[in-house]
Amino acid sequence: MDVGGGYAAKEKLDNEKKRILKDASEEERRKDNGDSKVLIIKKAGHHVYLDGWEEFNEVMREEMEDVKRREERGRF
Repeated sequence: MDVGGGYAAKEKLDNEKKRILKDASEEERRKDNGDSKVLIIKKAGHHVYLDGWEEFNEVMREEMEDVKRREERGRF
C-alpha cells in the first residue's frame, strides 16, 4: 500500500472507532484497546514481509512486546 493509502485507511479506522465508542458503555470504552498507525518499511514493495523483512520483523516484534506489556498492566 502506498503511504497515502495507509493514512487514508488509518483515518477511516479512527473515525469508525470514534463512531462506535460514541454510544458505548463506560465498560466498553474501558475495554477498548484498538488503535491504528502508519509505519513505513524501507526497501519494501507490495510484499512488505518479504521485501523489507528485517525491518518488518523488528516492527512486528516491537508490536507484540507492546501488547504483552499492556496485557501485563491489565489493559486487556
